[in-house]
Amino acid sequence: IYGMYGANRDAKFKAYFSQLGLSNNVAQFFLYLISIIEIILGFVYLYLFFRSIWDINHAYNRRSLYGSRTIHRLTFKFTALLWVCFVAFDNLVGDRIENWEHSTFFLLLLMTYYLFIQSTRIEQEEHHQIVRAYSGEKNRRKADSSDYKGEDRRGKNLV
Repeated sequence: IYGMYGANRDAKFKAYFSQLGLSNNVAQFFLYLISIIEIILGFVYLYLFFRSIWDINHAYNRRSLYGSRTIHRLTFKFTALLWVCFVAFDNLVGDRIENWEHSTFFLLLLMTYYLFIQSTRIEQEEHHQIVRAYSGEKNRRKADSSDYKGEDRRGKNLV
């Protein structure tokens, strides 16, 4: 099973962990643990991607993890935590190339998360504008009714 990665990560991790005074078994355990975590995160991102495209489960519920976008934010934050750990590990073992790659990806992840948060705020503002427009239209229709006995927007009595 050892060596199932594109580059020979086993030898690299063995050298890294020996620098830290840890055994090869610990290195292999962490290598496979990180791989499993990355695979799980990848499947969560795929789920979010396909669900947003194909509109699976048409009932959009703001109380669900998907509807409130909680799962989106948690996935981003867990990915950021994982990449912070990668950068910290790269600093511990002194691998500048891996540190550069992980830091670059981490910055891209932060920019993506920022854009995601901005899109959420834009959608909330659009929702509030739609609600305000709907209530304004409802009041206008009520004011056009012959049974309406109220005030117009300037506060003058219509009776």
